[in-house]
Amino acid sequence: MDKDQTTPVTIACGCGKKLGDSAIIEEPRYGFFGDLTLLFGVTAAPKRIDYRCVKCGKVVHSASDAQTIKQFTH
Repeated sequence: MDKDQTTPVTIACGCGKKLGDSAIIEEPRYGFFGDLTLLFGVTAAPKRIDYRCVKCGKVVHSASDAQTIKQFTH
């Protein structure tokens, strides 16, 4: 590896699961008004998406970019 290259970072939970493993689930997180609109059956755009391990419960990644949010808005 060249000294100018950055070291790749692998984020894993306490039990060793990484983003992309089947034990990592996507959980959309909404603000107060987003939760309120969901109660009335209106789909709101989440503020962020947390990627959480189902075994240990640790969040291994959070995304709030427009492209990821668009995937969860129907």
